[in-house]
Amino acid sequence: MVTLTADIVAAHVGNNKVAIADVPLVITAVHTALNGLQAKAEPPAEDSRREAAPSKWKRGTSRRTI
Repeated sequence: MVTLTADIVAAHVGNNKVAIADVPLVITAVHTALNGLQAKAEPPAEDSRREAAPSKWKRGTSRRTI
């Protein structure tokens, strides 16, 4: 996570005018945003996954065509 944060901040600072005093704020903002994305990216629990019931399939669709 630290390497990705550093790469993003380096690219941003390299392509935009950023005051030296604002660099720590940019680092914190990027790191916080990446941590938020990581927390949301966790897969759902296995028990919540289930196969669709045949009644939910479109008309004319058989199990062989899926």
